Amino acid sequence: MKVRLLNVVCLCCLLLASCNSQDDVSNGLGQIETNVSNLQSAMSALQKAYDDGKNVKSITPLGEKVGGWEILFSDNTLIRLQNGQDGRDTEAGIDEEDDADDTDNVTPYLFVDQDGYWCISYDNSQNFTHLMNNDGDYIKAQGEKGDKGDEGMSIRVTIDADDFYIYELYKLSDPTNVIETIDTPYNTNPSHLIYGIIEDDVAHTMSLTMQNGKTYTFDKVYNTPTSIAILTNRILIGDGTTQAFEFRVNPSNATFNYDVTSDDCEIELDLVGQTRAADSYVTVPTNYKLTKVEQVYTEAGALKTGQYRAYITDQNLSNDYDDQVTLVLTVTNDNGEKIQLSSSSMQIKYSSSLFTEFKFLKAENDKVLEDVECIIDGSNITLSTPFILDKTKLVANYKTNGKKVFVGSDEQENGVTINDFSTPVKYTVVSEDGEKNVYTVTVKNSELPVVYIDTKDGAAIVSKEDWLKKTAIKIIKEDGSIDYEDNSLQIRGRGNTTWRMPKKPYALKLDSKHEILGMPEHKRWVLLANWQDRTLLRNDVAFQISKQTCMDWTPRGKFVEVVLNGKHIGNYYLCEQIKVGANRVNITEMEETDIAGDEVTGGYLVELDNHYDEVNQFMSATKNLPYLFKDPDEDVMQPEQFSYFQKYINKLEKMMYADDWLTKRKYAKHMDLNTFADWWFVHELAHNREPNGPRSCYMHKDRLGVLKAGPVWDFDRNTFVPVTSFAVKKAIYYERLFQDPAFVKIVKKRWKVVKPQFDQIADYIRTTAAKTRVSNEINIGLWPIYTTHNGDETMSFDESIDRMVSAYETRLAMLDRKIKSW
Repeated sequence: MKVRLLNVVCLCCLLLASCNSQDDVSNGLGQIETNVSNLQSAMSALQKAYDDGKNVKSITPLGEKVGGWEILFSDNTLIRLQNGQDGRDTEAGIDEEDDADDTDNVTPYLFVDQDGYWCISYDNSQNFTHLMNNDGDYIKAQGEKGDKGDEGMSIRVTIDADDFYIYELYKLSDPTNVIETIDTPYNTNPSHLIYGIIEDDVAHTMSLTMQNGKTYTFDKVYNTPTSIAILTNRILIGDGTTQAFEFRVNPSNATFNYDVTSDDCEIELDLVGQTRAADSYVTVPTNYKLTKVEQVYTEAGALKTGQYRAYITDQNLSNDYDDQVTLVLTVTNDNGEKIQLSSSSMQIKYSSSLFTEFKFLKAENDKVLEDVECIIDGSNITLSTPFILDKTKLVANYKTNGKKVFVGSDEQENGVTINDFSTPVKYTVVSEDGEKNVYTVTVKNSELPVVYIDTKDGAAIVSKEDWLKKTAIKIIKEDGSIDYEDNSLQIRGRGNTTWRMPKKPYALKLDSKHEILGMPEHKRWVLLANWQDRTLLRNDVAFQISKQTCMDWTPRGKFVEVVLNGKHIGNYYLCEQIKVGANRVNITEMEETDIAGDEVTGGYLVELDNHYDEVNQFMSATKNLPYLFKDPDEDVMQPEQFSYFQKYINKLEKMMYADDWLTKRKYAKHMDLNTFADWWFVHELAHNREPNGPRSCYMHKDRLGVLKAGPVWDFDRNTFVPVTSFAVKKAIYYERLFQDPAFVKIVKKRWKVVKPQFDQIADYIRTTAAKTRVSNEINIGLWPIYTTHNGDETMSFDESIDRMVSAYETRLAMLDRKIKSW
């Protein structure tokens, strides 16, 4: 087998499907198509193709209904590797009424872009995003040229004990030393023949890792560009400055060497109208040079296929040039011949009236939390940041090759003059000879509180079990005042699937109870990352719906910007953790001595969750539902308390599923059915199918009280989507409750009471979106989404909000019709 940098190695072996004749597969490979649906046959077919020295043209998905991949070779033979079992590679085939676990099963597709960075696709290679390490940084697959100390990172795909894909980073020179492990939110699927695909457009290879860990690495046939087009017509450049412009190549999947530091670089700037040297088509400019070319990504982090950004830098040789230039590609065609492709021309002109740098410095501005640098793009200067608290009185700090700078008729003093940036400000730079350039400066600040967290010695937060102590926290409100500050915070990771995601959620424990951002005092708080949620609003909106109901308590939260160890890590939802307490789930807090009489009857806070990961937990006798004790916790819980609540649930289920359950309705005396009706409304309006697991289903029982539904939790995935069928009408106990006409009557009565409040939620979504728009814009740049659970991941923020409102209003109308018809 060929040894390549990009081989994926060593996946766990799983059960193999029954095998067809290997000879039949081998003999059939010479035909135009070979269909393979089990591992041994697939490996036999791939081995023969490999032994025959075939090159791969492409690997493409077969589609949701078939499931699998089609491998096309250079001689136009192909192999179709079809998944076993149901073959599904996405959630699209799952019926909305199905109670099955809806965990996605995907084939990760790793790709090295021509800048040498790892990219990843989880949607059958339709969209690629940069793969990030646990610090949120892009991962370099190849080291910088001449850098002996950094050979780049190799990656292997493997699975953890819970059958989730994980990526291990290592140096090719030392493969046994795992430098970092990156968790993913994706389960493996034993029906997949291919467990991982890696494509390298630098080395021109394609590697496939099979279900049993064996890897095949083929040379890859790649497309040659046929045309190139510059997407601008004029660039102004000054002394030593760098400017950028974008261009496209066709076909969009064509590959070429654009590493300008390489001797094999295939792209150059060409002066138009120059006398050519006898042996050259290109006349390279001397006053400026091409210094970098990179691929372009969308706002959501997806690769814009075929689009590139080029940078040119002035060489400080002249202050008088006005040229027409083209971009020229010199590539090898399919016949091995060198061909040159030229774009249309653009103007590159020296200017002595340019801004070369534009900043706002903390030292010069009371309401600037950190130094921030604006982006200069032509005549537009823009800044989106959480670090500016007040835009109305800002002092700019800039560098210019001009003589004077004006705003309107007012001459500016660098680092001194105050301007109001609440609306875009026009600056005019004037050169000594009177040349003018006008810039529009636009500043957007998130207008959200900022949470600064600094762990002791900058320690990384790597565990959701172990607290990091002596952590500093400072919360600054929108007006710049300090809301809370302390040096004894404890912090750790939190969540199940969400802890595996690139943007991590965190649990916070204060040294003592304290009010935070106007929310009632408590020690325990949560920072929800909402990484999968393009809108960032799903949890908050669901909580707002819940607040309109009769449930005892709903978590409160505030959107904030978080700066961890000096690095801005995006928009988070700082909210109350579900805990027992006077300001939270207000039930009696159990003590170790509460083991008999009225005292043993409560209070209890439990979660129904099939992760089943608490110290104290049980499966109910009749429904086999997983009950996890949240309070009392393991330090307080006594056997008598455990036994009491377990018997309570088992007795409730026995009454609910008895033959005479509907005539006697004994179960109803043990449940607050009003709360169960309202809890159901929240999940249906959000289309939250988590209770089908069940997952994140909280209930509580106070001393001498009955079982109540709530509080609600976990709404960031597969929610607020345009679906009109019921989401949880059969979840946990609801398939039984809806057989009871008395419960249906309660649902109808409660709906009539709360429906007017539910009518206001669409306005709440739009109002909250307006407050978080800028923060969302910053966040999506930091944390591009590569999952497809909600269906809006590649949309703009406004599009995702419009879709969310439409989905909510559709479900509200659907529920109104259905409930009224009962």
